[in-house]
Amino acid sequence: PNEGDCDDDDKNVHPDANEKCNNKDDDCDGTKDNDPIDGDTYYEDWDSDGYGDANNSMEACDEPHGYVDNDDDCADTNIDIDWLWDVIHLTSDDRTYRMDLNGLREEVASWFTPPALAALAGDAITDATGKIAYDWLARDGKRWRPFLTACTWQAYQENPDTEIPLDLKKVAVAVECFHKASLIHDDIEDGDEQRYARPALHTVVGVPVALNIGDFLLGEGYRLLGELGQPDMTAIAAEGHVTLCRGQGRGLLWTRHPAPLPSMQVLEIFRQKTAAAFEVALRLGAILGGADEATHDVL
Repeated sequence: PNEGDCDDDDKNVHPDANEKCNNKDDDCDGTKDNDPIDGDTYYEDWDSDGYGDANNSMEACDEPHGYVDNDDDCADTNIDIDWLWDVIHLTSDDRTYRMDLNGLREEVASWFTPPALAALAGDAITDATGKIAYDWLARDGKRWRPFLTACTWQAYQENPDTEIPLDLKKVAVAVECFHKASLIHDDIEDGDEQRYARPALHTVVGVPVALNIGDFLLGEGYRLLGELGQPDMTAIAAEGHVTLCRGQGRGLLWTRHPAPLPSMQVLEIFRQKTAAAFEVALRLGAILGGADEATHDVL
């Protein structure tokens, strides 16, 4: 019906036509299905860095979502990784040289499977409260804090293949106990009904039970640290706990009388609410690894 000016994707019909028979103005000239496409070419920006992939393009009158007007993207490769490690670690006595971080990440994740947690928990999951708490602990999560605990410990090992001690697992799980407890309380305080794309704990078991589970996990964290017999660890964790509560408290009190805050005050709230927990994770691993005071000052 269009006298051969558009192509319906049949290679045997009008093979020289470029514009599709789709009742759209693909060539941006104000009419539909009548001439070869002459719109601009746009390239897929799959990683949202502002640079398009030369191998994936489309023609359109206006820039489509997820596309850009250049094909300057480059492929991410591992070709320079060895060189990068050599530059970062210029001395042979650097014990962090070529740490297997991916392997360590997988190892840490294995500590949070239900069987692994049950082995550490012992009598802690003999009742309903303990079972709910450890089920919550095993839920999804990035495990960044326990991973960083393991990283600081491993960075101080002379032999990168040193067997991971049970004490490190206890510290890592304690760190995650603190984190998961804070999430339970935070969801209640903020009125959030979702966590990890699933119903938040208080929406399932009720607010009173959820509050108690959070308190239980805090106690479990301190119990696990207490088994190591290193008072410094408990002191660092307690200091971080108090700092986090101060930051959360400042945020909650602000909601009673909302008003613009100077940027430094906002950053201070974030520092207390978030950075303190990461400091605890790093320093507990450093203590177990035998770090010196200078390292703790940095962390």
